[in-house]
Amino acid sequence: MATLIIPLVYPKAFEDESPIGYLIRVVEANGYKRVQWLFSADGEPFSFSPQKLLEALIDAKWTGFYTFKELISAIYNVDQKLFRFESFRYCKECLKERPYHRASWQLSTTVVCVKHRMWLIDECRSCGSKLNFKSMSSITSCCCGESLIDVEDTNYVPTTVLRMQNFLDGKSCIAEPDFGFSHAFNGPLFDREYRLKLIINFIRWQPSENMKNLKTGYFTGLNTFPEAKYYSTACADAWFATEEDFQRYLSCLHSEVFSDQSRGDIYFKRFYQRIFSICTHPSQELIITSIQNYLKDHWTYAINKKNTLFSKEAIENHKWIALQPASSEYNISKAMLREGITSGSIRSRIRRVKSRENTVIHRDDVVEFINQEKTFVNAKVAISLLGITKSQFYALIESGFIEGISPDETVKKEWVIHLEDIYALKNSVFTTLPPIEVQYIYLPEAIRKVGNTIKNPFITIVTAIKTRELKAFVDPKYVGFRGVCIDIEDLKDWYLLKQKKKNLNYFSINSLRRYFQVSSMLVPQLVEKGLIQRIRFSKRDEELSITHKEVDTFKNRYVLLSKLSRVCEVSSAVLMELFSEKGIYPVDDDWEKPEQFVQKIYYRYELIDVPEVRSIVASMDDWNFVF
Repeated sequence: MATLIIPLVYPKAFEDESPIGYLIRVVEANGYKRVQWLFSADGEPFSFSPQKLLEALIDAKWTGFYTFKELISAIYNVDQKLFRFESFRYCKECLKERPYHRASWQLSTTVVCVKHRMWLIDECRSCGSKLNFKSMSSITSCCCGESLIDVEDTNYVPTTVLRMQNFLDGKSCIAEPDFGFSHAFNGPLFDREYRLKLIINFIRWQPSENMKNLKTGYFTGLNTFPEAKYYSTACADAWFATEEDFQRYLSCLHSEVFSDQSRGDIYFKRFYQRIFSICTHPSQELIITSIQNYLKDHWTYAINKKNTLFSKEAIENHKWIALQPASSEYNISKAMLREGITSGSIRSRIRRVKSRENTVIHRDDVVEFINQEKTFVNAKVAISLLGITKSQFYALIESGFIEGISPDETVKKEWVIHLEDIYALKNSVFTTLPPIEVQYIYLPEAIRKVGNTIKNPFITIVTAIKTRELKAFVDPKYVGFRGVCIDIEDLKDWYLLKQKKKNLNYFSINSLRRYFQVSSMLVPQLVEKGLIQRIRFSKRDEELSITHKEVDTFKNRYVLLSKLSRVCEVSSAVLMELFSEKGIYPVDDDWEKPEQFVQKIYYRYELIDVPEVRSIVASMDDWNFVF
């Protein structure tokens, strides 16, 4: 390790001061010309490596760095490739307030000062030279003698870039209205090195003529400031803006980088494979879903179940399918499908791979083509037209919603449905549904939400829509029942009424678990620890039961962190940290670990004093039916 010589004058170091910046201040205080003069010639050669300089400063007690070793080490304990060893960047307003070099300025991803909403500066505005650590002997002056502080700088920093810098700094941007991926970029969820490398991965994928991402080795687009400013802005405008901005970015990346679309496809495939491999945190599922939504219509290649990068839902909803699987799935000959392609009724993409010709076609066109060509359809086609699952299809037949010819009466031994019956069912449900004007969820999602507590949820919900118990709408973008939308508030009221009727007298442990929608282990723990009491209604009752009054008492007294987190749209980890700062801990905080609850529980009266959650806790909105 290089050894520092104790100078005559040495200023006090700041907790967030960069090692090289501190040494430049020491040089300036003693009238030296270079930083190298502070190191003994007998030791290891001088190095501008941030980590090595920090080790030397911590080892030299006179610098004071050892007093905040953990704090400053946390900044520099990342891959050295993320630092700039020689280049100096600064915020002139920060230097005016306190003339020292901030440690975060040395990170290659740092291009703005969030505090002053300004771009950092990396050159002397007088002589135009780059600010090089090797030649600097002052924090506030260039080697030409001109001031680095008294310069004009009116460059505007976009909000998107400030958001990206906040994420890099480990801060949260949750719930900003025009930030589509705010939950995916919740800074406190990720460590510093992951945040830095994630953004560098995003930055290098830009529809730029420079094409830095096609080169091997580490990304260098942030080394010089004009490039760093360009890449950072382009990245932030794509990833830290609205969902629509991100979709436009995907389209541009896919279709405008290369004039030859086949090369664009190869490029885009590399992009989504890379993003899917690094965005593995649950909060980043939003990003994966958005990319898969783009691919659904624009990726003109078939995706099958062997492709593990895609979710089952994404594969099933993908619009492009190979000719042979389409023939089997929709029970229509390849010759007829080719007729549809030739006539222009079915969109297709034909590619040659060696001596073979691969054809993919658009699902929506196939369905529409079948509608025009056939009077009767098999079960697979009926399921596709209705936008439902196989089990839901048979439930419709059993319930009498549609009639069909059974397999025993057909030549091919399969269900056959008349198209008019399918259209009649769709019209009876969809025709009177108004356009979407309220907050809603689609029918498949509604079924998943209530399916654990309502028997045969598909038929029950469809019946409720037909009888006007539920307010529903139709989205023409989707086929069949997939396009049915339900007023979310109406669904909550309907669901709660169902639950109230179902549990009119009392709860068992299982029914209370379903009512609370919690882990199967939690309710038995609550009973065992005495937070919920059970009684026997009469001598004839074989089991102990829980009254509605007991449940209401529990809800008035306690808050489940998981439910509060969902309503607040803030992670449980962030809420726990907020509460602990105010001296509020879960009810089982001082228990032995094996005895603690499987979910975190707080006293309601304690959380009412927390301004950030007071309105929700006081109104008990955390116990409402939450989607």
